[in-house]
Amino acid sequence: MTLIASVLIPNIAIALARRDQPALAEHPLILYAAERQRTVVAAASDDTGVRAGIPLRQAITRCPQAVYQAADPERDRQACIALGNLLETFSPRVVFSMAGTDSIVNLDLGRIGIPRAIVVVQRLAQQIQTSLRLVPALGVAAKRFVARRAAAVSGAGAAVIVPPGYETSFLAPQPVTALPINAEIIERLHLLGLRTIDALARIPLDALQAQFGASGRLLYQLARGGDDTPIGMTMPPPALSQTARFAGSLSNRTLLEAAIARLAERLAVQLDAGGWAARAIRVTLHLEDGAPWSEQR
Repeated sequence: MTLIASVLIPNIAIALARRDQPALAEHPLILYAAERQRTVVAAASDDTGVRAGIPLRQAITRCPQAVYQAADPERDRQACIALGNLLETFSPRVVFSMAGTDSIVNLDLGRIGIPRAIVVVQRLAQQIQTSLRLVPALGVAAKRFVARRAAAVSGAGAAVIVPPGYETSFLAPQPVTALPINAEIIERLHLLGLRTIDALARIPLDALQAQFGASGRLLYQLARGGDDTPIGMTMPPPALSQTARFAGSLSNRTLLEAAIARLAERLAVQLDAGGWAARAIRVTLHLEDGAPWSEQR
């Protein structure tokens, strides 16, 4: 049976800030960002008692002893890309997601046994710590939701492997708040006295559908480990390029800018024809007497 590995970086923005500034590990840390004409908490370490999304003023009142820094979303984005690229060396089937402030990457390990999975997980952890200087939490199971939950309960620097067939027993003592469902459904489950996944799993499908409608089937599936939808093949993003070559030496900046503008127009036509949007644009100048110069936006 195919096994799924879930790699979790808890509170990745805080982890990156402390990685780049080790002294911050000794202090409560809060990162803030501007949002809709106000400043809010983008991420907060667990020792602050503050949650992401609240106004910065409120956070300062609650935790005045914390260190406050501006969030760096570009650094976080680049780290997530680097993590995904690293994991693609282990599997051609990788999917990335965010759950609140946590970074999660699921990858298909293929049809391997538990002993082999243990070896792969150890290599994964070592590579992530060596290359990215981040400490992951790891989970392995035959189903994505179970693997993700295994990573969540393992904690940073550890791993939990759930053998195929043991999904229900692993999930049984977990709280229903661990399910990837909205707060309204969680509240309704609590009102019905259903506080653990085991209690939810005992409810027949028709009863869940009668109470929760279309969401009833989802609850029924999650209580038994979630669906078995495989992870699709990771598709490399398309790269479009246009090139211009000058007949001789160039000393006029206006001519260079005009050439770049023409290349940009051609790329725009290609993008429009394919119905695409550009994620990044790179300009490279190949010089006659030196290494190429390149700049990306």
